[in-house]
Amino acid sequence: MNRNDDMNVYDEREIPFTQIENDIIDSMSFEKPGDKLLYMCLCRMAHFQKGIFPSISKLMLMVGVSSPNTLKGQLDRLEEMGLIKVIDRGKKENGEHHTHLYKLLKVPARIRVNSVWDDEMVEQKKASIRERQKEKAAKKKAKNGTKTPPSKNDVPPSKFDVPPSKNDGPPSKFDGNQSRTYEPRIYKQDSIKESIIESDLPDDMKEYLGGKIKRLIDLDISLEQIEGNYLKHKTEVKYIGDYLDALDFALKQKSINDIDNFMADRVPASIEYNNKKRAKASNSGSNEVIPVWLNDRKDESNQKAANENQEVDTSDIAQRIAKLKSKENVTV
Repeated sequence: MNRNDDMNVYDEREIPFTQIENDIIDSMSFEKPGDKLLYMCLCRMAHFQKGIFPSISKLMLMVGVSSPNTLKGQLDRLEEMGLIKVIDRGKKENGEHHTHLYKLLKVPARIRVNSVWDDEMVEQKKASIRERQKEKAAKKKAKNGTKTPPSKNDVPPSKFDVPPSKNDGPPSKFDGNQSRTYEPRIYKQDSIKESIIESDLPDDMKEYLGGKIKRLIDLDISLEQIEGNYLKHKTEVKYIGDYLDALDFALKQKSINDIDNFMADRVPASIEYNNKKRAKASNSGSNEVIPVWLNDRKDESNQKAANENQEVDTSDIAQRIAKLKSKENVTV
């Protein structure tokens, strides 16, 4: 699919309306459809000069979800993507919490390039979906196939047996019937987070990695590997966003045997693709439809600037005439 394909879409809407960047609508980076809808709802409120601070209940009604936890999960994913920043405004005098302040950030390059108009990215997305479907089918098949028939030696359950409680603690390594020790995952996450903060990586990269700690653990990629790989490509990467795009693509893979070999091919490809996007964006020619109100606003700004320049020129001429009069006593 490309932008020149015939698409018969007829628009009968009436203003007012909300502007959404085409790169957001075209992006495949959103994990769930509701995430993109929530971002659009926040954009709808972005014209308020004092900031965006809707309540959770209002956002739930706009997005169409019934659970506050669902909405909070969507906000967390948008913040992890680098699209928004959620600011806690503290408590009121009566002890109640203020609604959060939501700040719309500049759309990261890695989200812009992951577009439905890019055939390569579309194929990678389809391949990823197929892989997830195969994994889901395999897990379901394994689950159904592992059921073993009862043995003659099995003791029937007693009515006095106490079922496990939700309040039971995690299994201990000292339990005789446990083959694995309990190691809280959160300890490892906190350790990696501290290492990221103390590292010499650029701030943008630290912020990105801070939201990808779980993925680094899943892929068994250490921070030392990321730092070493970044140093290898530091000289060829002019914009940090180019490297982050390549790294973001790497962390979306099912598994990576060698991060260095993977990034050796991906970083140059990311730089080349983003350079094409920048060159295309710098061209003045555009087929995008510009709203009438936006054109009127530009015309008013241009006319205002022209009037200001004219006033400055007239004042300058008057000053020169007065200077001539004072020096040569010339009558005009």
